[in-house]
Amino acid sequence: MAKAKGGDDKFLIPKYVMIVGYLAAIQWVRKHFQIEIISEDAIKEICFNMITSGDNYAKEQKSQWPLLYAYYGEQYLGKRSLYTGNAFQPVGYSMEIKQTSLTCSGHTRPVVHLSFSDETPDGYFLASACKDGTPMLRNGSTGDWIGNLDGHKGAVWSIALNSNATYAVTGSGDFSAKLWNTVAGKEIATFPHKHIVKTVALSKDSSVLCTGGNEQIIRFFDVSQPDFSPLEFKDAHSAPIRYVLWSNDQHLIFSAGEDRCIKLWDVRLQSAVQNCILPENIKDAYKSTKSNIIFCRKTYGIATFV
Repeated sequence: MAKAKGGDDKFLIPKYVMIVGYLAAIQWVRKHFQIEIISEDAIKEICFNMITSGDNYAKEQKSQWPLLYAYYGEQYLGKRSLYTGNAFQPVGYSMEIKQTSLTCSGHTRPVVHLSFSDETPDGYFLASACKDGTPMLRNGSTGDWIGNLDGHKGAVWSIALNSNATYAVTGSGDFSAKLWNTVAGKEIATFPHKHIVKTVALSKDSSVLCTGGNEQIIRFFDVSQPDFSPLEFKDAHSAPIRYVLWSNDQHLIFSAGEDRCIKLWDVRLQSAVQNCILPENIKDAYKSTKSNIIFCRKTYGIATFV
């Protein structure tokens, strides 16, 4: 390959974008079919030349950014993670800024789940679920500890805050889910189960608690009447349920299980209205706050329900 020149080339940028896609496809074929289309050394040389080109142009422009390219007079930032399929972004559109992470100490075992509130007059808040059995509430901006939610007798696998952080729900290995008043730090109600509760979700108006777990049953509890029997979707999945997530429509809810399925349920019909089977186990699932997009880790893509 020829020695890389500066990144100011209206013909070079489109080629780079295509190359990134080709490299991603080559790596996918290698991973899943053990077929080597081009050698590892050739891939490294291509990446080196692309990075060198952007580095040279950034130096010429005396830019603060390490990689910079130009296309018909508009400058683009380059990313060093070249297999993402998004190697270039316009300057001023989404610039990467170095940040210092905050460390929030306090838990004694692995933290398995986090939940953020919406922005409130007092800022936003962060709740954490941990295998040490003690959920914690923190200031979402500073990470400062506010208080513990004491009461579970086993690992806490899931936690969810309502929008203004006045209530929280938790699911635990002690075969229960709990509703909490986070302002007072007090338990309001306990909802017994027959096995580990792996996921909890509180409806937008905080009136309904949804749970899932090792029983493979989705349950809906009226939080104002915790002693009432819940609505149950039995055999909702063929394996433990890892996540339940309310849709933007209060009558719809998503579930994701270890059976590699994501389902959309209509609570009014008490049945699944959409079903998507993914090629790998679902490790994490999160819903966009503005749309019904479910993001899943360790799958080949994003499952989207509208």
